[in-house]
Amino acid sequence: VFTTEVEQQVGNAGFEEWSEWEVDAYSFISTTKQKTYGPWKDESSKWWDTNNSETTSKSSTPGYLTFKCFPMVSYTQGRSGEGSKAAQIMAINVAGGNTNLISYGNAVPGRLFIGTYGGASGHQFGVRPSKMKFYYNYVPRGTDTFRCTIVIKNGDTEIGKGIFELTTDLSISNWPEAVVEIEYSNKELVATSVSVEFLQSTNAEPPFTKDVSITYPAGNVNVHGGSILTVDDIELIYE
Repeated sequence: VFTTEVEQQVGNAGFEEWSEWEVDAYSFISTTKQKTYGPWKDESSKWWDTNNSETTSKSSTPGYLTFKCFPMVSYTQGRSGEGSKAAQIMAINVAGGNTNLISYGNAVPGRLFIGTYGGASGHQFGVRPSKMKFYYNYVPRGTDTFRCTIVIKNGDTEIGKGIFELTTDLSISNWPEAVVEIEYSNKELVATSVSVEFLQSTNAEPPFTKDVSITYPAGNVNVHGGSILTVDDIELIYE
């Protein structure tokens, strides 16, 4: 007599649940507010986090605000059509100073991941899937590479890992399916946690284009922006 593990999925796997709140865009004579976004309904159901805080910190230069201080991760229309949501991940350059002609410094790679920014990675999870699939669109700036990584752990010990990478200079907009095969280095230990990370560019200094129009839930803005990775409908497969 034996018992198998019960199949489970990660939380907010379709990226339908989001929170929105205002942050200070700059403080000079007066303070301007803008929206930022988190891929969770509330703290009690939170699985995912972002590194949006790296590009939404307060700026001291009010001129040409549209090229600075915007979140890298937000939501956009999902693959199921109007009313559905997907996660949109991009790089943003915030080091441009008070200018609309040039942008100093480098863009910050956008990250969407299971865990807490600045804290622990992963979420409690007690089963061992064999693969993970998701759907994506990708708009690269020049040639760029996006990566998805899934890690299964027992405590602090990694027991399984899978990576999917795509390098391209062509835009992909028809929601192809990606499959991440998970290789297990230890098949005796049970799972206690899972972590998934989407990185819109594997480049520590990702390529970006100055003054490009980006559609956020709150409307269109111009940013110094990098490649855009949109992901939807994660599913863990058990075979």
